[in-house]
Amino acid sequence: MGLVTEANQALEVSRDGVLLHRAESWAEQTRLWITMPFDRADSAGVQPEIPARVVRATPLPGGGRLIALHLELPPRGSPSKRPDRRANSRLPFALPISVHRMGAYWPEATMSIDLSQRGVRFEAARFYACGDTVRVHIPCGAWAEEGEIPGRVLRVESIESGQAPSIAGIASSGESEDISALREVAVAWRYAVGF
Repeated sequence: MGLVTEANQALEVSRDGVLLHRAESWAEQTRLWITMPFDRADSAGVQPEIPARVVRATPLPGGGRLIALHLELPPRGSPSKRPDRRANSRLPFALPISVHRMGAYWPEATMSIDLSQRGVRFEAARFYACGDTVRVHIPCGAWAEEGEIPGRVLRVESIESGQAPSIAGIASSGESEDISALREVAVAWRYAVGF
């Protein structure tokens, strides 16, 4: 299963939700990312995205389904679970990235959680261990100019059980694969990356 993009028009938007019409359904709790507003004129094709989950899929009499999404926005002004010991400020960007763990045959296509000059946090369906060497490609701005950025895995934490990640929520098979061990991985760059 890879990351797939779909353009759709929202029927309704609120502070923490989106309602849209779609011919096919997504399973409840499917993890996806959306870009609002989406700019078709963006030649780079990389725009910050917002993580979301499907909370409801209601069939319509004329065909298709109404899909209700809950946006998973970072809490405003609330303290994090652990003190932030990083000197560099983090940019909370959900961007498509590819992560190649040394020794693995193929890179993993996934989404960033946040970025800084010193590292990246991302969601992973694959297994990573502390100390693993990785190369990360971020196709956006100054990060893209760096090419594949070498780094080392500092921390791996489990995320609540959910559905497999996919951009715009579409799995290539049309169905979501259950991932019981989705992980959040923190990587430190081998050198500071300018942006």
